Order: sequence, then C-alpha cells, then structure tokens
Amino acid sequence: MMVTICGKLRCQSIVAMLVVVILMLAGCDAHGGMTTRTPVNAEKTGTGERRVDTDPLTRRFPLIGDPVQVVWYSGTMGLDDAPGPSTYWIDAVVTVDATTSAQIEDSYDLQPTNDVPDVVAPLSPDIPSGLWTSDEFDKALVQGGDPQFSATAYYSPATHQIVICAVGG
Repeated sequence: MMVTICGKLRCQSIVAMLVVVILMLAGCDAHGGMTTRTPVNAEKTGTGERRVDTDPLTRRFPLIGDPVQVVWYSGTMGLDDAPGPSTYWIDAVVTVDATTSAQIEDSYDLQPTNDVPDVVAPLSPDIPSGLWTSDEFDKALVQGGDPQFSATAYYSPATHQIVICAVGG
C-alpha cells in the first residue's frame, strides 16, 4: 500500500515538474530569452454598406421597440481570413418613438458624457450631440436580445436617438 501511494506521489511530482518546464520553455524565444507578446487590436472590417433595415437591430436590442428610423453598419473584428469563430460588431444610430424615449428617460440613471462613440467613420456624421449614458442603460439595451452581444449605448434626449456600439459572437 505504501509503495503504491509513494509511486503515485512520485509520478504526480514528475508530471508537475514537466508541466512547469514546458510552460517555461513556451515563454522563450529561439535564443533562450523570454518572449513578450504585444496584444493586437482587432479592427472593424465590413462591407461598408449603409443599412436601414430594422429587423436585425430589433431582434438583438429589444429596448429600441419599433424604431422610427435606423442607420447602421456591421462586420467582423480582425482579419477575414483568420481561423476560428468571428466576433461581430454593429454600430448604429436609432431614432426611437416618443413612448420608448420617455421610458428610457424615466428608467435609467443617465448622465451626460463627453465620450465620443467609437463608431466606423461613415456613421460619424449621424451621431447626435448632447449624449447621455450609464452602465445600467448599456445592460438594458441587450437584455432579452442576443445573449452573446454586449453594447455601449448613448442616448440623446434632444433627438430621441440611441447610438449603439455592440460586439458579440
């Protein structure tokens, strides 16, 4: 019994040492020095098509209700030829009806912001001024929609518009 326990412990110790050595070697370059990895910021890529259809947005972001008007762009993050699953992005400006606008203003602790939404260049001219935002509003925007999407949302009380910057799988 003692030999079996000691044998298992020795085997586990050897495996643990091998794992440590492998992890150390994985961090070395060809000359034995440690490598450093610089994160690559994935850029938004897409067709550049200016879209005005509402269905893809209302499915993902039920909070917008039945919008009066939308304009949006979408695509994937990073290189199109990279293997593996894609991360999708959506940048949109949505004009909501008076009822939805009142619900937004009454339901979320919106605060004015000087942040500029990080949208693709063709959408920039559509961004209203006087934007308000909150973490609570961001979460509410995607609630009940596609669970793989997260969003940063901005609201303009003056124009009843929501700016959406969303990413998801």
